[in-house]
Amino acid sequence: MVSDCIIKGWGCQMYRHWEMLIKPALDCIDLTHIVEIGADKGLNTVKLIEYSINRNARLTSIDCFPSTELLALCEAHRDYFTLSDKMSLDALPSITDYEAILIDGDHNWYTVFNELKAIEKVFSESKNFPLILFHDVAWPCDRRDMYYSPDNIPKEFRNNHRKAGVVPGQSDLALESGWRDENIEWAVTYGGVRNGVLTAIEDFIKESMDSYRFSMIDGFDGIGFLATSEMLNRFPKLSAFFDNVDWASAIGKAMQGVELDNVRAQAECVKLLNDTSALYAALEERSEVEKTLYAALEERGEVEKMLYAALKERGEVEKTLYAALEERSEVEKTLYAALEERSEVEKTLYAALEEHGEVEKTLYAALEECSKVEKTLYAALEEHGEVENVLYEEIQKVTDELLDISSQLNIIKNTRLYRASLTISNIFKGKKH
Repeated sequence: MVSDCIIKGWGCQMYRHWEMLIKPALDCIDLTHIVEIGADKGLNTVKLIEYSINRNARLTSIDCFPSTELLALCEAHRDYFTLSDKMSLDALPSITDYEAILIDGDHNWYTVFNELKAIEKVFSESKNFPLILFHDVAWPCDRRDMYYSPDNIPKEFRNNHRKAGVVPGQSDLALESGWRDENIEWAVTYGGVRNGVLTAIEDFIKESMDSYRFSMIDGFDGIGFLATSEMLNRFPKLSAFFDNVDWASAIGKAMQGVELDNVRAQAECVKLLNDTSALYAALEERSEVEKTLYAALEERGEVEKMLYAALKERGEVEKTLYAALEERSEVEKTLYAALEERSEVEKTLYAALEEHGEVEKTLYAALEECSKVEKTLYAALEEHGEVENVLYEEIQKVTDELLDISSQLNIIKNTRLYRASLTISNIFKGKKH
């Protein structure tokens, strides 16, 4: 596929031919549809839109990288203007109903030759071959290929090329001089086979089975007109245009346009010169402002030094604070460990207290039980005491009786019975006490 995009820096000069050549040629034929290849910023397109509106025709522009200006034109004139962002060789086969086409796209042999072939194929049956207008048929693109995107051209049809300058009358490229654009690459030599726009047109005419008439004019990169003999017969005014157009007047008219541009440029220069004094005064005032600003900057420098010293001091403070924070972190870690240990101790203590509570409950129950036992024992002891008292009294009676008997019988004191009585008496006396 081939790029047809107008790269900024090359510029579109075709519109300069509008009044004297393009419009008069279009006036000679019936028109319902015009096609334009390569629109750039729309300098020629805007004229074609106005012309199409006046003739109740349509315009289709083919530009693979439409500019902002071109998109705005399309938005404003949708009823009459269609924009295709395809490559020309991709777009042309599907466009079949136009009477005139302007070719100002990619300026090299392969693109232009195959654009003409695509047009011929579309109209091969109807034989209503359109009027074709070409730009860039003169130097520097007449016999030298220019490439916006060299890789889009098949290798076998691509001349050796490089970025450099072109100089009129010089075949080789100029490395340090000449007209140049960083977005453009040129065939390294001028002339030869399959090289340039004009060569492509001539080769197409030679290979075609139809009869064509071609006319061109130099100036502003050159403009050319191509029509079949059949078309010239159908439109006598067009044939007369080819025969009678005053090329010298056309060039003169175009030059007048250049002169007007020159006058406008000179007027702009005068305006700029008139503004120079004011600009100089402004520059002097700016100089004073700059001096004041410089003094302020020096003062600012001192402030910045003080601030830098303060920042250094702050840095030391921050280091100390950071060390303190690290130490605090260690203390917090130790404290946390102690708190965890305390928590474990509290858990153990709580468990012990719970166990102690159970013990206390058991002990209290035991004490209550013991109290009951003591009460029972005390009652038993009191009862036992009553029994002892009764028994003592009975024994005392028996003892008294024995003594009385012993006395009566005159038994001697060391008798065994007497000693036994005393022993029993003493036992009960001891227990009682």
